[in-house]
Amino acid sequence: MIEKNIKTMIPLAMEIIEKSEIYIAGKGVENIYHGYISSFLPSVSQSTLLKVLEFYELKDKNNKRNKIIPILFDILAHEKIKLVDSGSRNKSLLEITTQCKNDAVSYRNWKNRIAEAAIACKFAMRTFQVIKKEEMERP
Repeated sequence: MIEKNIKTMIPLAMEIIEKSEIYIAGKGVENIYHGYISSFLPSVSQSTLLKVLEFYELKDKNNKRNKIIPILFDILAHEKIKLVDSGSRNKSLLEITTQCKNDAVSYRNWKNRIAEAAIACKFAMRTFQVIKKEEMERP
């Protein structure tokens, strides 16, 4: 991982989070998403990137983790980063990762870029107000 890449991605992540569905205008980001992004990289180190992406991209109405993946995708697809072709919008990070897993060098580089995006997202989320579940339920 390269610190310079992370520093470049942080302002992009802030901009993308503000436009995402995890951001509540004028309030901030629900604390559950802080936990999801914080546990993303430790999960990758304990398991594999493919398994973690499978878990996070799981299509289930109760799975809020899948709202993190589009943010990571948008960071990697941003015009300043250009690691993902914006025309690949119909692909998931899991599909892109699966495509490069047979080449060890490109897989390692891709894994590092996803890690950089996750770290940038984690730091960017820290700049937003944390909304606790109790505050979400209040009228």
